[in-house]
Amino acid sequence: LLQFTSWAVFRKVFNKKTAFYIVLLLSSSYSFYWFQANMVPASLVIIFSILIYYLIEKRKFVSASILLALSLYTHSGLSSTIILSLIVYAILRKEKIKIISKTIFLSILLFLPWLLHFFQNLEFLSVGNQANFIEWKLHLLLLFFAVGGIFYCIKLKKEMFIPLSYALAMVPFLFLYP
Repeated sequence: LLQFTSWAVFRKVFNKKTAFYIVLLLSSSYSFYWFQANMVPASLVIIFSILIYYLIEKRKFVSASILLALSLYTHSGLSSTIILSLIVYAILRKEKIKIISKTIFLSILLFLPWLLHFFQNLEFLSVGNQANFIEWKLHLLLLFFAVGGIFYCIKLKKEMFIPLSYALAMVPFLFLYP
């Protein structure tokens, strides 16, 4: 589902060739498939995040807000990363500040009932260390391509700020998530 959503959205935002390469990159890792199969709420949020960016580009902030609120209900940790990536995207593309601000505000407003419940029961929540079973490795080749991709996105600007802002927002999530 993630590969199909990625292909359909990125085909419209970029072009068919770029969408194909994105899906090829997503499909190249077995551990990514394993993660998607075992982390269903996180997978759904990742799919929603692609659609949220697409809806923001199409200036449909109500639909983007509803999907962001659904993401917050589904997996609040990863959804906060999406909110951070939207803020980074708004900083990089000044013309999107208004629509992104409205999207985030409306989604938090829609999430408010659960947020109040969340804070009322904070002492019963435990984040623990659920990620112990995942073996993390830093591959130099992957790091090389990631840094190259960041510079490439900065060079191309506009819509290429989407993956750049998403990647920058993932950095704290990568180191702080249990």
